[in-house]
Amino acid sequence: MKTILKNISKIFKKKCSLFVYVISIFIIWFSFYYFNNYPLIRWNYGAIYFYIQIFLEASIVILFPLFIGGSIYKICFFNSLSGKKIWIWGVGWFLWVLAGWCPACSISLATYLWLSSFLTFLPFWWLELKVLSFFILIYSNYSVFKNLEVCSISK
Repeated sequence: MKTILKNISKIFKKKCSLFVYVISIFIIWFSFYYFNNYPLIRWNYGAIYFYIQIFLEASIVILFPLFIGGSIYKICFFNSLSGKKIWIWGVGWFLWVLAGWCPACSISLATYLWLSSFLTFLPFWWLELKVLSFFILIYSNYSVFKNLEVCSISK
């Protein structure tokens, strides 16, 4: 646990990862705030659902930019990508982020894949996907910050 906290403090010391972290927090927080109608959610679904959703959204706003900052730190630390490789890596990473960070943000992708009608049958109105995203983000942050300055990709 000490090494994880030490590694998290390392990303705040590097300007590129700190900048990406702060910008990501504002973008994610704004998207949650802009696309949700909180009084309507509280009125229609009840207080318990509302507070669970607020907790999960706040956790995602903190954990996901931390994951992005850690990934950017690793890229800057190893600095092995250049030219066409960085564009290919960047596009793939962006698509992975789009599909994985938040179920509400990837609904358009699910619509293109004809999955949105399937997702309407979920019993807690997509809250279970936010819970799943929360646990995936915890695991992702743990795996990134456990070995922040170690490259585990074999050549």
